[in-house]
Amino acid sequence: MKPADFALLFAVCLIWALNLVITRWTIAVGDVPPVFFAGVRLGLVGLVLAPFLFPAPRQIGLMFLIGMGMGAVQFGLLFLGLANASASGAAVIGQLGVPITTIFSIMFLGEQIGWRRGLGIIMSFAGVMIIAIDPEKFTLTLGMIFLVLAAVSSSAASVLMKRIEPMSAMKLQAWVGTFSVIPLMAMSFATETGQAEAVLSGDPLIYLSTAFAVLA
Repeated sequence: MKPADFALLFAVCLIWALNLVITRWTIAVGDVPPVFFAGVRLGLVGLVLAPFLFPAPRQIGLMFLIGMGMGAVQFGLLFLGLANASASGAAVIGQLGVPITTIFSIMFLGEQIGWRRGLGIIMSFAGVMIIAIDPEKFTLTLGMIFLVLAAVSSSAASVLMKRIEPMSAMKLQAWVGTFSVIPLMAMSFATETGQAEAVLSGDPLIYLSTAFAVLA
């Protein structure tokens, strides 16, 4: 692997790790409603990347399903999970996305795996369970269930990505954000309170955390 490629991968991991910690702070300490924060994040992503929306994908229905899986459903559940579980718990449980995606690929795309990958899948699930049920580190909570469901949603969307025409990462994120904002906002205003207070709080840390979640 080239040093530049390694540096890019490291940056992605670092940014995502910071994102989990910052989002956890925003929701748990900043008292921003989690589904509302997910809607703000994805809505602003769609706005920032609006120039990449066109030309629209020909498989617009499939793009909508991908947007729900990678956007509204995944981030809604992820942020609800972070409201009820630790960022470290989210980081560990998020690793289930890899074996779940592999299982979905076998089921729906007909991919074949050998015994080594099969053993790896079993070990992945076992490792997460061992950590999750360790009372000294984690407590199995509703938040963790949300986090597992978020990983399932992301994995299902990843499999659907195999069936859509190739597109740039910016275009993909633009459509994910655009499709996600209305369902998340509708769910937030139906089930949460305190959205206006969060927007008008004047807390610069909340605004900075939102900017990081959107831009980084």
